[in-house]
Amino acid sequence: MVNVESEKMAHGAKFDARGCPIMPPDLSAFDSISISFIDPYERCPVCNSGDLTSSHALDLNSEARVQWSRCRDCGLTFQNPRLSETSLRALYEHADYFGLHSNKNRAGAYADFLAFDPMRIKQGHRRITRIVELSGVRGGRLLDVASASGFFGVAARDAGFEVTCIEPHAEMAALGHEKYGLAFMVAQMEDCAFVPESYDIVTIWGAEGLFLHPVRSIQKLVDALRPGGILALNYHTHDHWIRRIFPRLMRGWNVVYTHTNRSFDTVLGKLKMELIAREIEWQTVTVDHVGRVLRITTSSHLKHVIVRVPVISMPLAVARKRES
Repeated sequence: MVNVESEKMAHGAKFDARGCPIMPPDLSAFDSISISFIDPYERCPVCNSGDLTSSHALDLNSEARVQWSRCRDCGLTFQNPRLSETSLRALYEHADYFGLHSNKNRAGAYADFLAFDPMRIKQGHRRITRIVELSGVRGGRLLDVASASGFFGVAARDAGFEVTCIEPHAEMAALGHEKYGLAFMVAQMEDCAFVPESYDIVTIWGAEGLFLHPVRSIQKLVDALRPGGILALNYHTHDHWIRRIFPRLMRGWNVVYTHTNRSFDTVLGKLKMELIAREIEWQTVTVDHVGRVLRITTSSHLKHVIVRVPVISMPLAVARKRES
């Protein structure tokens, strides 16, 4: 069990207990937000086990603390109670999540997201090539969820797919539509209406774990896949050994849940999906983004340096919807 008070004190320290420089999560923008939660879970939302334990917590402001539980059976770690949809929306709005207005904001996940789209589009080309190789699906309709600017949509379109993007951040979606000419649904994924069995591929990059529910949210996307259709995504594995080195990894306020391979496979089984591949992916990112993900401070001289790294705790997973 994590010592919550030690975690709280570490936010203001220069180094954590392992000697890693800590990036203080600047949550001052959240002081004026009224925070609410849904009712607490008494059982795991993936495997329905009642064997839950406390994992960690984060103080958003003087009145609100977000807490996470861990299932001892499947290993899922999840907000308990979860932030309400209203609160999540307000937090995203105040965080300048994509760094569109200030590259110094530490509550967001990025600094000047759009500046590095060319790098992401190249990575998108590698991803769609790999998905086609693994699945054999070489064209059709592709739904990209939590698209940000639509960088992956550009790569998928280049590969011959008819692309629809979903992005709840209205400003980012508008910028992506203007820059790339992609079709965007500007809404929370859970609020979107999909024609059943209408897509050949659904993709999710860097956002699995940010949805409202680890099963019901993904079920909505699987229902939109035709039989034999493909779900391709990456997800963080909470029990990976890298957390011993970077214990603050994936502990942001917007992380609703994190999987283990066991909990992820349980979800696939429930949704009648067959895992085709799970493999380590190399990603091209900025040093600044690495620091934000690991919650460590990076040198201002290095933050825009681009590096290619193996994301060992966040595998690429490709699964096929079973024929009825």
